Amino acid sequence: MGRWLLSLALLLMSLWGGVYAKQHQWLDRGWFNLLFWWESLPQGIAGVWLNDYQVLLDAVELPDVHGLSDVQYDPERQALWALVDHPAELLLVSLQGQVLARTRLLGLEDAEALTLVAPGRLVVADERVQRLLDVQLENLQARLTVDSLPNLTLGVARNGNKGFEGLAWDSSTEQLWVAKERDPKQLFTVKGFPYSGQENLVVDDDAERNRRLFMRDISGLHFDGASGHLLVLSDESQLLLEVDRAGRPKSSLSLRRGAAGLKAAVPQAEGVSMDEAGNLYLVSEPNLLYVFARRKAPAG
Repeated sequence: MGRWLLSLALLLMSLWGGVYAKQHQWLDRGWFNLLFWWESLPQGIAGVWLNDYQVLLDAVELPDVHGLSDVQYDPERQALWALVDHPAELLLVSLQGQVLARTRLLGLEDAEALTLVAPGRLVVADERVQRLLDVQLENLQARLTVDSLPNLTLGVARNGNKGFEGLAWDSSTEQLWVAKERDPKQLFTVKGFPYSGQENLVVDDDAERNRRLFMRDISGLHFDGASGHLLVLSDESQLLLEVDRAGRPKSSLSLRRGAAGLKAAVPQAEGVSMDEAGNLYLVSEPNLLYVFARRKAPAG
């Protein structure tokens, strides 16, 4: 009997060892949730603190739009830039979800991500070919041929339709944060585009940071300059996660039904941005806009 029990124990240990590498992200998430149940973020530490957010505009439909892939708040225009993947379009959208202007992006194969790097200047990502495009917004017309734009093509673990899904701009270091969707999912930085000149290009990856990201995929990014933290969006995990530059989780916002006042789960979260007041703007396929705001502190 003792030998049988020993054999069973060894078998169970072997099975555990075999699945641990695949399941450790779920364990990481469980540990993260336990820490948040145990204690809140200490006072005085900079952070977005996503747990304090409540939905303000829930699933507003953008008319005549299909295939939203990202969103970017523009403080100069007090409006949103939104990206449609195919056929590729750049939309100017009011903060309440009215489409104000549209530009067809000719020559863009699969528009998936965008970020504002300066007033009147966006970087847009073409997912499949891993191309970054420098788009000037001044005098934008109904059609824009992107092949003539300054661009940078990267080859980071190319895998068909699982390429660049998120972009974020860190103005303090003048570098782009770039997210690869999955297989493997990656967060890396690019310095030298669109500024500094590509002869000084530096691409930096961090395997340990990637390991800490326990979500199933990455579908959007936003960099918060006030805290130096990233907001990492996951469609498959139905989660928005706040992490520091090393990928350590700080807070989270569930996108499931009932969480943060949502009447239904966000169907396919694709992009996230934040304004100077801390309001969050999130888009989901096919054509939905969500706005989240911090809960007001109780009076007295």
